[in-house]
Amino acid sequence: MIPFNKPAQTGNELAYIKEAIRSGHISGNGAFSRKCCGLIKKKFRFAEVFLTPSCTSALEMAGLLCDFREGDEVIVPSFAHVGTANAFVRTGARIVLADSLPGHPNVDPQSVESLVGPRTRAIVAIHYAGMACEMKTLQQLAQSHGLFLIEDAAHALGARYMDQNLGSLSDFAVVSFHETKNITCGLGGMLIVNRSDRIERATRIWNQGTNRREFEDGCTPFYTWIETGGSFQLSDINAAYLYAQLLRFEKITERRIRLWQTYYDHLLPLQASGHFRLPFIPDGACHNGHIFYLLTKNGDLRNQLIQHLGRAGYQAVFHYVPLHASPWMRQSKAVWDRPHSERLANTIVRLPLFDSLTEECVIEIVQAIKQWLDSLP
Repeated sequence: MIPFNKPAQTGNELAYIKEAIRSGHISGNGAFSRKCCGLIKKKFRFAEVFLTPSCTSALEMAGLLCDFREGDEVIVPSFAHVGTANAFVRTGARIVLADSLPGHPNVDPQSVESLVGPRTRAIVAIHYAGMACEMKTLQQLAQSHGLFLIEDAAHALGARYMDQNLGSLSDFAVVSFHETKNITCGLGGMLIVNRSDRIERATRIWNQGTNRREFEDGCTPFYTWIETGGSFQLSDINAAYLYAQLLRFEKITERRIRLWQTYYDHLLPLQASGHFRLPFIPDGACHNGHIFYLLTKNGDLRNQLIQHLGRAGYQAVFHYVPLHASPWMRQSKAVWDRPHSERLANTIVRLPLFDSLTEECVIEIVQAIKQWLDSLP
């Protein structure tokens, strides 16, 4: 079975992990954490970054930096991973769910605008599959209403919009280093702080809400609790693994984009069957080859295709159940009508895509899809 995903490996991960162990510092904010942060800021021109144990914990930091309180509203796409919502629900905020674009997993700015109300405090934009949302519109909307704009760039490190790196177009942004992402440390994340007036506070929150940074810099004789914080630091063992991958970031990204394009080029003639549609790249977007997906004509065809590929030895998967359709959201008894999100959830098929996948295997998967099409009445 060709799996949906295999974590990238460069061959240097164990050497760096051993180096971290020999250093005697394997908790957070060690030498490799600092190396990773320095390299990331240099590569992507982010103002400040903080490595975290997960992307969700990075979002939790963002929620603290926004000072969300009970009764505040945060607009989140319904077609989203539950971690995006959980991070803000834990602050006491109410999640308001926006619909996707027709035929694309990214959030619809018109849906977002229709949901802005007197209690709205923030908009969350998810760059699905590493493809940029309509950030210019969302930026204008956030600015005109005095709202925080948060990019969930879990999929999107290295992707761009209007020649700017995703993650740099908002107040705060987050990235995932989960094993399913382009580069990984097993489980990890990153908070990007683009506002200079929030960096000092982010540093305190990252340090359990203490003034530890000032203590380490010799500015105070002891450190103490200043505000609400948390255990938000990534282990230096994980950071050592991540550092090896960051050094190969461009090659990994280039290879994934090439595999993505191989899928697209070979499936394009088959799209004429009308049984599925290929992904489209939004205007101004430059993706990073994170996910290649198809949208089938209906849910039955999606299930048939996944089963056919499984029998042929290829693991294809669907993605999120929309948040508005989840048992947790249904208990609020609110009535949600998010037809585009529902249609996406019922028809999306994600095909295998990972660094060690060969172009020959991609073509074999395309041939298996052609066989499935030929078998349809």
